[in-house]
Amino acid sequence: MDLQNTSNIDRRQCKRVVPMRCLVLGLGRTGTNSICQAMEILGFNETYHMSKVMNNLSDSDLWLDAINAKAKGDKPFGREQWDQLLGHCQAVTDFPTAMFAPELIAAYPEAKVVLSNRDVDQWYRSIIRTIDWLYRDPLHYLLSLVDPPTGTWTRMFYKLWKVFAKGDFARHGKDAFHEHYQRVRELVPPDRLLEYRVSEGWEPLCRFLDLEIPDRPFPAGNEQESFRQVFRVLDRKRALAVLRKTLPWLLGFAIAALSILMTFRVTSTA
Repeated sequence: MDLQNTSNIDRRQCKRVVPMRCLVLGLGRTGTNSICQAMEILGFNETYHMSKVMNNLSDSDLWLDAINAKAKGDKPFGREQWDQLLGHCQAVTDFPTAMFAPELIAAYPEAKVVLSNRDVDQWYRSIIRTIDWLYRDPLHYLLSLVDPPTGTWTRMFYKLWKVFAKGDFARHGKDAFHEHYQRVRELVPPDRLLEYRVSEGWEPLCRFLDLEIPDRPFPAGNEQESFRQVFRVLDRKRALAVLRKTLPWLLGFAIAALSILMTFRVTSTA
């Protein structure tokens, strides 16, 4: 998960500049980070992943619009809106795109669909220790209140997770998993669909996409502890940035308060 290269692009002003070739619509924690790396090795540039939202935090506002429309039953995003948000991408994977599988399948009928999968119990345990952990993490929540960039992404993330997990992942997570996979299978013709596990490596993926197998190992994804470490490091950096911004104000306030206190003491003893 590369969070080093950041930008501030207003996607509302963007249009499609490359064709959408592949929709990887398996849920997060089914090897989506490995698949994102694999797709880019295969020449799908770029491939949209949750880390790309964090590279360009203003994307969060558009995603929040899409999530709210879905949650309220309003008119869903169509191809025009998806082209604004994803027009620079030839493939997508992971959340938040997986939550919009029906909308993306309808918007890009020409794209092939890969349904990354894993054992539901393994997936559930992985989510509890990563995404659901972040959703419930008090430190991340507190930082989102004082750091506007973190707050923008966190509002989107909280809304996404609340809608996907129906407000309680522990109770509804496995049902949401099964519903998602059944829905994709119903919507995509078999000749456009590959059910895939990252443990299968390059061969079935490349065969489905009509591409040569790269002469390198299939990428390794992020482990559960790596996921937590990434967000701990990121939150620490943003907390320090907030402190650097506010420290002069805090010092000024402290000096002013001390000056008032000293004046009061001098006056009271005169």
